Amino acid sequence: MDNSPNQLAVKAIIRTLKASAAVISALTDAGITRIFFERAPQEMPYPYVVIRHMSGGLRNHTKQQFFDGIYRITSWSNETGIYAVSAFVETALIDKPLVVTDLPITGMGLIQQTLPISNTYSRQNEIIYEDGADYRIRFSL
Repeated sequence: MDNSPNQLAVKAIIRTLKASAAVISALTDAGITRIFFERAPQEMPYPYVVIRHMSGGLRNHTKQQFFDGIYRITSWSNETGIYAVSAFVETALIDKPLVVTDLPITGMGLIQQTLPISNTYSRQNEIIYEDGADYRIRFSL
C-alpha cells in the first residue's frame, strides 16, 4: 500500500482493529489476521473482515489537507457467530480515535458509525452472512 490519503485511512483502520484483543482472537488463525481491503482472497476460511472505500476523500476547501471518507467495514462468515465478530469490530472502532502510530497523520483521526449493514447470501447451497456498518473516517494530514 502507498501513502495516498485513502491508503492511510485503510492502514489506520487496520491498525485500530488489530489493537483490539477480541478482534485479533476472532480473526487470527495460523498467524494470519483475516482483515482485507476491497476483497478477501478466494477460498479464505471464515470469519474475516473486509474494508471497502465507499465515498469521500480529501476536502479541497480547507487550509490544511483534511480527509473525510466513508468505509464499509463488514464481517463475513457462513455461520451466525458472525454477529459476535461484528460486535468486536464495532467495539474496536465506534467513536474511538484511530491508531495512527508511524503514519503521516497530524490531527487526531476519528471513526463514527453512519449506517448498519446486515445481509444474507446464498452461494452454492451455503448461507453466507455479512454484518457490519459504514463508518465515517476523518483526519488531517
